[in-house]
This record gives sequence, structure tokens and C-alpha cells, in this order.
Amino acid sequence: MFIGHYSVAFALKKAVPQTPFWSLLAGVQFVDFLFMLFIMLGIEHMRLIPGFTASNPFDLYYMPYTHSLVAGILWSVFAFLIFYFLNPSKNKSVRWKIALAISISVISHFILDLPVHTPDLPVFFDSGIKLGFGMWNHLWLTVLIEALLTVISFVYYFRGSKSGEGISGKWGMILLGGFFLALIFINPFAPVPDNIYAFAIQALVLYTLICYLGHKLDAKRIYDGS
Repeated sequence: MFIGHYSVAFALKKAVPQTPFWSLLAGVQFVDFLFMLFIMLGIEHMRLIPGFTASNPFDLYYMPYTHSLVAGILWSVFAFLIFYFLNPSKNKSVRWKIALAISISVISHFILDLPVHTPDLPVFFDSGIKLGFGMWNHLWLTVLIEALLTVISFVYYFRGSKSGEGISGKWGMILLGGFFLALIFINPFAPVPDNIYAFAIQALVLYTLICYLGHKLDAKRIYDGS
């Protein structure tokens, strides 16, 4: 699961429109941001093995600090506390809703990873039980589910706002949706990077670019009261 994670960000933006969109886009990939950094620092580990699954070459053999169930819960609580107490709004209800939305975005990563990963998601320690239902071993089922999540989330998102002015206001998010769908169909056939560090840097750049573009394009949308 990659692009499918962003479906949660689009759904949550519609549900809690006061939430800064960058925080939701970053939230759904927060543990992957950390994972890529931890790989580069030698804290967590993965291997790129062509053909490891039908969908990708990821042998994710050590990631207890980012992708375990307990870690996911703790990171989501951390996100809630940060965005609740650092939010300058005096309206506690608004602060609560925004912090909860971002917290849900963080824990959603584990929930959406569960059906697609091979059994590599720890519950707590790396040496304990690992979860994953293995949908990555079924390429076109994975592609179909991820594409459906993306389309449904975009349709739901568009119901919460109106097109803004200019090309970016009218077409920006539609083009972003098309870009997402293209990535879903291209990713399984993309060349495997030469080394894990190049892969981590590539992933971090792409995550950051999506956060930036999504936030900028969302700012062109017109919400009730804006």
C-alpha cells in the first residue's frame, strides 16, 4: 500500500475541513517517513529483492519502531498530543477534532498495511508475532483495491468543497487524482533502485512532494465559510 494510504487523508479533510491538509497527508505516511530515515540511520532494515512479492520487491524484515501495532498506537497518541496542545485556537472542540483527525491518519497506516503486507508487521517486539494477510502476492487485486480507495476518497473529498478560481482551483485536484492513479499502475513495474539508500531518499522526496502539492491545491478549494 502506497497511494492508497492517502485516501484516509482525503476522507478526513472532508470530515474535519479545519485540519491543515499537509498534516493529514504527512500523517498517513508518518511512519514511512520515519522508516526511511531509520533505514538510512541503520535503526530499522529492509531488503530490495526483485520478485519478493508480485507487487513489489520489499523484504521488510525489521521495523518494530515504526510499523508494529504498538508503535502505530504510540505514534498516533504522540500526534494527537502535539496537534492538540500546540494548536493556537482557543476553541477546545476544534482543537480536539483536528488532533483526533491527525491521530487517526497516523494509525490508519497500520490498518491499511495489514491486508497487503506479508507477515512482517510486529505486534510489539520484532521477535514476537508478525501480522500481514499478503495481498501483495496478488498484483491486480492490490492495484484494484488501491485504485478503488483512491477514487472513492477523491469523490468523497470533492463533496466537501467547491472548485476555486484558475486552472489549479478547477483542475488541480483532478490532475492530482490522475497522478495518483498513474502511480498505482506504474509502481509495480518500476525499476528497483540500485541500493536501499537511493530508495529511501526517493521515497522521502516523493512523500514530501505529495504533501506540498496536495496542501497547495487544497488551498485553492472553496470550503463553506472560507
